[in-house]
Amino acid sequence: MGSMEKVKATRELEDIIKEVDYLSLQKQMPSSFALEFITFIKMVNGEGGEEHKSPIIHLDMLDQVAEHDENLFVAFRGSAKTTALHEYMFLYIATYGGIPKFGEVNVAIYVSDTIDNGVKSMRQNLEFRYNKSEFLQKYIPWVKFTDVRWEFKNLEGKSFCVRGFGASTGVRGFKEYGERPTWCHEEGTIIGSDFGTMKVED
Repeated sequence: MGSMEKVKATRELEDIIKEVDYLSLQKQMPSSFALEFITFIKMVNGEGGEEHKSPIIHLDMLDQVAEHDENLFVAFRGSAKTTALHEYMFLYIATYGGIPKFGEVNVAIYVSDTIDNGVKSMRQNLEFRYNKSEFLQKYIPWVKFTDVRWEFKNLEGKSFCVRGFGASTGVRGFKEYGERPTWCHEEGTIIGSDFGTMKVED
């Protein structure tokens, strides 16, 4: 490992955050995907609408999802990153079969702190959202929820499966429908990256 690589690997999360240009959010011009996703959220919730208006930070996150294969989002508590980027994203993929520019998604994994806490909570949230939404029930007519496996079949007959894992659970070799996952969400745990190992709280 060269000297520059050592410097890169030992950077602290706080130092990386200091380099973020927050003023750029004021000039945010959301992509068509971000606007489509926000519209999807409104359709899911029907006339009742979402509890809060969609903040600019969500539009920026959605733009990153559409443009990059790998993303690490570090956000303050209460930013609803789990709701937007995990809960609604799974339901979006289940409805439409994939993500624009990213492509088709058949299998996904969701890694949280523990199965009993984060994974089961996500299952409850997805199931609650589905049972309350006429839109989802119309466009995803078949679903099957267990504590760690959530399967959907949309109106066109396309299947999508999400498997939940605790952070200490091995995911090696996991497959559904004979294929490995192409979409992974990891939250509320320890993240390893080129910048080292960092604790990420949800």
